[in-house]
Amino acid sequence: MSIKRTLHCMVIILILAMIAMMTSSHYFIGKIQAVLNASQLVYMVEADMLAMRKDEKDFLAHKDIEYKEKFDSKFNQFHTDLQALNITLANADISFDNLPTLKSITNDYNSIFNEVVSIQQKIGLNKSSGFYHSLLTAAHELETQINRLDDAQLRVQLLLLRRQEKDFMLHRQNIYADAFTERLKHMQDQLSLPEYSTVRTKLTSVLEQYQESFNHFVSLSRQEGLTDNQGLIGKLRSSIKKSETILAEEASQLKSQISQAQDEAKSFLLILGIGITIVISTLVVYFANRISGRLSQVTKTMNEISNGDGDLCVTLDTKGNDEIAELGLAFNTFVGKIHSTVNVVASSVLQLASTTEEMSAVMEQAKTGAFKQQQDVNEIAVVMEEMNAAVQEVKQ
Repeated sequence: MSIKRTLHCMVIILILAMIAMMTSSHYFIGKIQAVLNASQLVYMVEADMLAMRKDEKDFLAHKDIEYKEKFDSKFNQFHTDLQALNITLANADISFDNLPTLKSITNDYNSIFNEVVSIQQKIGLNKSSGFYHSLLTAAHELETQINRLDDAQLRVQLLLLRRQEKDFMLHRQNIYADAFTERLKHMQDQLSLPEYSTVRTKLTSVLEQYQESFNHFVSLSRQEGLTDNQGLIGKLRSSIKKSETILAEEASQLKSQISQAQDEAKSFLLILGIGITIVISTLVVYFANRISGRLSQVTKTMNEISNGDGDLCVTLDTKGNDEIAELGLAFNTFVGKIHSTVNVVASSVLQLASTTEEMSAVMEQAKTGAFKQQQDVNEIAVVMEEMNAAVQEVKQ
């Protein structure tokens, strides 16, 4: 594989690794965000439950229908947050098995509270409503009638009767209701005496109205619950205790699962990051060593050629299918051509040297011949001079 393709592959692997990292990060960040939202919704659901408890207690304490409206609003908000929590947990792959049970119990809690409110409305939210108003009206009418008679004994009986009535309202205990009934019977017995014959009918009628109103008041109070463990209030407390227990257990489990999901996400991202780093580092080191090794071999060979005796028989490694192999092949071809040219030049030099030697021999021969000819010419000149001298002598 060529260096260019190798680098392209490294870039592609790096891009794929980054895409995998970003995809995983996006998934786990979304999961962590969903987990954090779920954690926030858990606190919101718990806050809604506490707000409902507060409105319930405020209603029972103040007998104000405004707290019933606040309770209904918080109940609706509770179910909205509960449904949102279920959806968020589903998105985070966290189960919420107790959701149907929790919804059922809170619905029962709402129904019981509505019954308590209905009974309390019948009893009376204040002095001007319900049987409480009827009771006070009957008591005031009875008191008015007795005050007109100006009878001390009846007034004492009425005061004791009103005391039992107030004690029952204050302490909400059956002994005061029984004491009221017993005191009422004493008063009825007293009205049966002859001296009350003229007012007996009217007082008895008012007294019966008073008794009827009080009995209705007591009956409804018992239905509502005289203590936190009796009547509808007892059911209300039991229901809310169950819902709070389930919610607390579920909240604890959810918080544990949320923490576990966060740890898993962090661990996975850490392992993925380390894995990608190791893979990329290994690939970079491998390809770098591979390229560097080939280049080092080329550099070594070139140094041997430049610093040595110029041996043109040295060749580069052409193994592989990369640019270095192509460089080696081109270099070997170039050196081969130079080597051929040098061989041709060397052969021509040898031929030239041989021709020069032959020419030198011929020149030597020519030089010898020329010297011999000069000697011959000199000899001829001497002979000619001798002949010339002889001729002169003959002339004389």
